[in-house]
Amino acid sequence: MADTSLPSNTADALSGQAGDPLAKLFELIGAAPHQTVDPVAAAAQVVTACQNIVSRKVDPTKSAVVTFGQIHGGTRHNIIPDLVEMTGTVRAFEEPVRRQLQREIPRIAGGVAAALGARFEFEYRRGYPPTVNEESMTDLVRDSVREAAGTAATVEQDLSMGAEDMSLVLQEVPGCYFFLGSMNPRKGLIHPHHSSHFNFDEDALALGVETWLRLAQRFLNVA
Repeated sequence: MADTSLPSNTADALSGQAGDPLAKLFELIGAAPHQTVDPVAAAAQVVTACQNIVSRKVDPTKSAVVTFGQIHGGTRHNIIPDLVEMTGTVRAFEEPVRRQLQREIPRIAGGVAAALGARFEFEYRRGYPPTVNEESMTDLVRDSVREAAGTAATVEQDLSMGAEDMSLVLQEVPGCYFFLGSMNPRKGLIHPHHSSHFNFDEDALALGVETWLRLAQRFLNVA
């Protein structure tokens, strides 16, 4: 086997060689990590360190989420790659917290990378703002649901960190973004939106149509 760690026209015999593939790890042979900078190890430290933003930087009376959903690097289990790419998302209910997350991630991640001898590049794309329903329109929805299906059909949900493009509409005009329940355990329809098993109970569509009809009538004051 050719070995670039030895001078040309020399040879070395191996008395033994062993290795266990772990998960795919970060371009130098994995048996000599001291000869390079390991971006996989750096990426792992960045993921862990950034969780401290929520627990130690954000006001504990506020809410925030920092999630890394993708980490890509390497081509072989025994080779340290030269690059790792990470993508993620942040969530917050308040604009000052969103700006804080945008500041803290590159500061902390860049510091961790520098401490490990790695170079860090950061790109932040601002997505959707928080979805905030207008109070009078929300009351209109509640009343329409009660009229269509009774008081028990109106369910108050907890706050959600889900992001919606409807948030941009609600910044311009008063409105209410609401959910139509479609879970049915008897039919096995229990999986959330991003699950590969997601499906919904089409019987719920009737209530949706009835609610929208009554919403339009109430909004337009039509009997």
